[in-house]
Amino acid sequence: YGIALDDELNIYVTDSRNLPEYHDLTKYRVQIFNNQGSFLREIGSGGRGNGAFRLPRGVAVDLKGNVYVADTYNSRIQVFSSSGAFLHKFRVYSKDNKVDYWPRKITVDKNGIIYVSNYNQVHMYSNTGEHLRFFGSWGDSDGKFIEITGLAVDQTGKIFVLDGEKNNVQVFTNKGVFI
Repeated sequence: YGIALDDELNIYVTDSRNLPEYHDLTKYRVQIFNNQGSFLREIGSGGRGNGAFRLPRGVAVDLKGNVYVADTYNSRIQVFSSSGAFLHKFRVYSKDNKVDYWPRKITVDKNGIIYVSNYNQVHMYSNTGEHLRFFGSWGDSDGKFIEITGLAVDQTGKIFVLDGEKNNVQVFTNKGVFI
């Protein structure tokens, strides 16, 4: 579901549906490969504790090499050091900050702001997990989404959101305003 690169071009891949063992929760992890495709190491396993996942769907790496994982069914973001050591976690909430949601895609900008999507919203968090703002809702018009399937931020702070159901990419300012 998720893929990211670090500054050394190592490849981070969320492993959520490792067939034929789809229901084997021990297979939930992030695998790390070098840029030639050779396996280097893995982060996490299945479960609910620190460093464990229940359907990891998104992964991102910041400029410091920290790894951020959208741990979908645990409704949280987990953060690991570049060596894979668990650092901290934070819960993710809906727009009213009352209900957990299932995070799907994740990216981090050059300033350390974390962008997390569910199906039709993008939430922005500080690097400590403080909720800053959100944008989007369900719908067919500009600035609305049916199913977010990709999320990226460029060096200028523009946010790119792929809606797989609408077959389009929408672009937003770093404040979440549709461009």
